[in-house]
Amino acid sequence: MVNQYGEMARRHWARWLPDRYAAIENPEEFFTSLGNQAEKKITTLAWDLAGTTRRASSTWPKPGGWGRPGTGPSRSC
Repeated sequence: MVNQYGEMARRHWARWLPDRYAAIENPEEFFTSLGNQAEKKITTLAWDLAGTTRRASSTWPKPGGWGRPGTGPSRSC
């Protein structure tokens, strides 16, 4: 079953990448897997940001770290 993140990705691909979307052999399986991967990553990052790490290391700063110059996320777009 496709979760909310998989459905969000599916809608995005269908609208903005229609050729790539049409080339997916099994969209249900693809977006279920993609949504599950996104959910795991989002959950891990949420725990890290809350200060409760579930892993030994994190690339995200702990709460309070965003206010210092150079510690926030950067955009390369």
